[in-house]
Amino acid sequence: MDSGRGSVSRRGGAGGRPWWRGVAGFSLACVLAGDAGGCAPITAGGSEAGDGGETSADPADLDGDGARAGYGDCDDADPTVHPGAPERCNGIDDDCDGVVDGGLDQDADGFSTCLGDCDDADPQVHPGAPERCNGVDDDCFHGPDDAFDRDGDGHLACGGAPDCDDGDPEVHPGGTEVCDGRDGDCDGATLPGEVDGDGDGVLACAGDCDDADAARAPGRTEACNGVDDDCDPGTDEAADGDGDGTAACDGDCDDGDATVHHGAPEVCNGQDDDCDGEVEEGIPSCAGCAVVTREGTAYLLCEEATDWPTARAACEAAGYALATPRGDEEVAWLFAAGMAVGPGVWWIGFHDMDDEGAFVGVDGSPVDGPWGPDEPQDPGHEDCASLIGICPQGCLADLDCDRMALPRICEAPPRG
Repeated sequence: MDSGRGSVSRRGGAGGRPWWRGVAGFSLACVLAGDAGGCAPITAGGSEAGDGGETSADPADLDGDGARAGYGDCDDADPTVHPGAPERCNGIDDDCDGVVDGGLDQDADGFSTCLGDCDDADPQVHPGAPERCNGVDDDCFHGPDDAFDRDGDGHLACGGAPDCDDGDPEVHPGGTEVCDGRDGDCDGATLPGEVDGDGDGVLACAGDCDDADAARAPGRTEACNGVDDDCDPGTDEAADGDGDGTAACDGDCDDGDATVHHGAPEVCNGQDDDCDGEVEEGIPSCAGCAVVTREGTAYLLCEEATDWPTARAACEAAGYALATPRGDEEVAWLFAAGMAVGPGVWWIGFHDMDDEGAFVGVDGSPVDGPWGPDEPQDPGHEDCASLIGICPQGCLADLDCDRMALPRICEAPPRG
């Protein structure tokens, strides 16, 4: 053996010891290769198999599968992966031939059947492939041509008879044509009346009796014009909604109330019962209060002295509301009417109980009338307004709602 290269004779060593036993520190396989000098030494305590207490494990074969990294084992941490191992359907190159699932991906598209390839004979069919309109499940997901049937109605948006609206499952070739403005059967046409010529949102086939007039359609309010505005059919001008013998177009000012019509008796309720434009006319008193009218509005001047909350409730019980006079002229007229009855201070319907300093009417409207000098004083407890004579023609002043007892002025509310 040449000490420079570590080569040995294959005939045996001195004293009859097998020749390969004399090559200390090297594996048999490496020595048989004829290049002991290039072999990796065996780790301390290790020796060839067959020698008492020695091991056959190669230090470069980490997983003990008989193949070493660098000598063909492509995963020396997995004993099931090495040259000659059986190829399994697992996305791993088990036999280290450089091909994942070699022999299991017949069309070489990178996907075997066990990895979801639904047609391993067609390289254009595999998971992630673009879906084509061809009757084939190209991407192996959701069935053939699923990308061309987004609404799931069984009709493709491609081919000879395409789905003309692939976002609506009710629209497709062979679908039912209905009056909705859509081409339900994809034949390129709609029903004859599937138009909205006047843009009123109602199709002619849906009952628009005049598709050239947006004011006429089902649901419109019937007007006194000799025209069928609501397409019911027929005109409603002669209709008597409340059955009181008088139609709205004949002057019934409330065709939903049979007690209100021309010739009805006027009663104390704050309404124009006989539809003559006046309220409580001919009634000198109502609910124990004097009745005065101005421009079709009735007022009750009630001399009973109460606090403001009681005055408000009493007006409402009679079908009225505490008066909220608007402007200097109405304030002056109402003050004069009150003076003709008696006392010169009256509760009216303004207060700031909801928001200190912000007076509003019982109907929520802001104050529109003259305040007296230094009014409202509103020291924190004077939250209710009165009509008072501290001004020549009357004006407003705030007083304590609960501690003052005054007569009240009620006003008939407008007809709703």
